[in-house]
Amino acid sequence: MPNDYVPNLETAINFFKEGKSRDKIQKAVANAIENGTPYDVEVELITAKGKSRWARAIGQAEMVNGQCVRLYGVFHDINNIKVSQNALNKANEELRAIFDAGPISIIGTDMNGIITHFNQGAETLLQYSATEMIGKKTPEIIHLREEVEQHGKILSDLFGITISGFDVFVEHARRDSFESMEWTYVRKDGSQFPVQLITTAIKDENGKINGFLGVATDISETVYNRKKIIETKENLEALTQKLKNQNRQLADFAHITSHNLRSPVGNLQTLSRFYKEAKSEQERSELFEKFEIVIDHLSSTLNTMVEVIQTTDDSTKATQELSFEETLNKTQEIISSQISQSGAIIKSDFSNAATVIYNDIYLDSIFLNLISNAIKYKSQDRVPEIYVESKIEDGKTILSISDNGLGINMERHGHKLFGLNKVFHSHPEAKGVGLYMTKIQIEAMGGSISASSEVGVGTTFTVIF
Repeated sequence: MPNDYVPNLETAINFFKEGKSRDKIQKAVANAIENGTPYDVEVELITAKGKSRWARAIGQAEMVNGQCVRLYGVFHDINNIKVSQNALNKANEELRAIFDAGPISIIGTDMNGIITHFNQGAETLLQYSATEMIGKKTPEIIHLREEVEQHGKILSDLFGITISGFDVFVEHARRDSFESMEWTYVRKDGSQFPVQLITTAIKDENGKINGFLGVATDISETVYNRKKIIETKENLEALTQKLKNQNRQLADFAHITSHNLRSPVGNLQTLSRFYKEAKSEQERSELFEKFEIVIDHLSSTLNTMVEVIQTTDDSTKATQELSFEETLNKTQEIISSQISQSGAIIKSDFSNAATVIYNDIYLDSIFLNLISNAIKYKSQDRVPEIYVESKIEDGKTILSISDNGLGINMERHGHKLFGLNKVFHSHPEAKGVGLYMTKIQIEAMGGSISASSEVGVGTTFTVIF
């Protein structure tokens, strides 16, 4: 206002900011006039130019015969002080809001690790009250001992000194740094959850450390999502491997088509032409016999293809609890003539794993292929002996079938042992289909098969279900 401005009570009141400040000064003045009560209040003014200004208003009433005859006092400009104070209060409120944030645990300690601050978020996440923790416990109570010991060894190797206990959490902070890592927090009821913990040092105005602060956030959802991503990645890798296997099988089918089907079909076409050109019934009869031979060969090849396709069909994978002993007995009945002619001795031990949850058709096929092969490729120098055993290792059922037959040169043939149409002995019945079929049946059920062999000694096939 200009220097010649003379205020009165009514106009002066209008300079006080409408609301709390104006109500406060009006009440103080009224009380002074009526009762002679002095006042000392902090109020906000709005100047004639519209600017906010904080002032300390001190008033005193002069009373004569119980009546107020005048008011006198002073105004003190406290704007800078009040603005700073309000800013500090706001900062404190914001800091308090952070400290009491629900999903965030904030724990302060002294230099020895005794808890000095335990915010509301820590109470919510950990189920302890601040009174249970402050001045009584260290953060070690909410950590897994094995994690603390493991990280202590890492830090000890890193800094070349022995670091254990509470120092594991603050060693980086002591070295004017900070550490952010995943830990497992343990609630009061013993339940556990993962957190991301950042530990820093608390310093005074001189830069001296006088405590530590640990800020942790619950990352259960993050860890869960990360686990799902890893599982998805593993499933994709498994699917990729399955597709690779299917591509390999398709290549094998192409091999059958190009070599095993093309030749008999071509022969049939040639024989058909010869048959039409034949001059006599005898010539036609001889050609017809050749027809039958080629057709039998073609039928055998088609049956092989059907078996391979069926093996890769998920609809055939129904499982049930099967007895190894009963499956072996069934196999011996099927190939009884081969066993009798060869004089093979078959021994077994299923005491460590009597049964397996599996597809019955596949299990019959595995026993039949592996045991008939052991007889088929027997040594001429000795009576064939076959030993069948089952056991449990690492929670998985394992079947091994060993023989004392011809054996296989694994260094030379091991990489193609289970390939389609791969034969390693000059046996007239060797077609290279049995082991291939066995392998894809086992892999179709999520298992694996391997072999160890020595020429002239024998072979062992190991099936992991």
